[in-house]
Amino acid sequence: MTGWWHRLLPADRRWVLLSGVLTVLVLAVAVAATVVAVRAGSDDDAERTAAGTAAAHAVTELMTFGPDDDAARRAQVRELLTGALAADYAGRGPDVVFSGAVESKVSMSARVLDVAVGRLDENRARVLVFVDQSVSVAGDPATDRLPVSRWATLQRSGGHWRLARLEPVSG
Repeated sequence: MTGWWHRLLPADRRWVLLSGVLTVLVLAVAVAATVVAVRAGSDDDAERTAAGTAAAHAVTELMTFGPDDDAARRAQVRELLTGALAADYAGRGPDVVFSGAVESKVSMSARVLDVAVGRLDENRARVLVFVDQSVSVAGDPATDRLPVSRWATLQRSGGHWRLARLEPVSG
């Protein structure tokens, strides 16, 4: 009894062998492409997470202040900023976030509830930040608490994501 392979003509055997080799090569390329795509995706996910975390931290620090904040606190916040926002904050402090905050002795606290990375490039990210914000004025026992959302634009500077811009979400 002879097997199916021996019943084939030599040309048919070559065809079957060539088809098998091509199938194995195609499968190997598909597996390699899948591995590369998964690894690239995890790098992108890691960058998105890093940008989102940096945005949440910078926004929390920038939007949390009080009349008793000292120069060291402001320097800490400024380290999380870059560009025009950093320069503006260096000159005006919390007035960048809440106009008249220093003069009115406003206290604000912010807690970032969630972030969503909208756009991510090699050195820029745009992140939607959802914030629970509480505001009170010195001498007034009432505290206003409101949910706000902001677009945070980050730039990579010195290997770190830094907040470059914070804008209201407009409808």
